[in-house]
Amino acid sequence: MANTYTINTAELKSRVLDKTSSFPPTSKYKLTITPSPGEIIQASQYSVDGTIFSYKEDTNSHTKWPSRFQWVMPGLGSGLEEFPTFYKVVFEDSTNSYNDPSWIADEGNRVFAWIYFGKNETTPIYKPTNTNITINYSSTLITQSEVADPVIAAIDNNINSFNF
Repeated sequence: MANTYTINTAELKSRVLDKTSSFPPTSKYKLTITPSPGEIIQASQYSVDGTIFSYKEDTNSHTKWPSRFQWVMPGLGSGLEEFPTFYKVVFEDSTNSYNDPSWIADEGNRVFAWIYFGKNETTPIYKPTNTNITINYSSTLITQSEVADPVIAAIDNNINSFNF
C-alpha cells in the first residue's frame, strides 16, 4: 500500500460543496486504498486524524455496519465551523456496497475514502487550500456494537497521508 497520495486540486470544480446528506458526495471525489498482495483490508479499519466517528443514529451519518463508516470534523452541525477544504470522510468497502451483514472481506476488496468538500456544510470552496488528510489504519475492526454504542475503536497505525 502506498504511504502518500498527492491530489491534484486542479481537478476540483470551483464552488465545490458536498452536502452532508448525500452519498456519495456530489463531487464524486474518492480515493481508493488498495491492499498489498495477500493483504485483506476493510473500511472499518480506517479513520481520519482530527475527526470523530459518526454513529448511525447521528443526523446525516453514513455509517452503516459492516461496510460504511463516517468520520466528521468536531463541532460539525453548528454551521459556524470553517475547515480548510473538507469536513468529513466516509470509508466504504468496494465489494459490499449493500452492507450485507454476512459479507466476508477478501483480497479483492478495496476501501473507498469519499471526501466531502466544503468549508462547512453550507459554504463551498472557491479556491482549495493545501490540506493534509492523514488516514489511520487499525488492525482492529469496528464492530456492530460499536456502531450502535458511542465507543471508538483504538487506532494503532498511522499509515497514509493525503495532500491537497
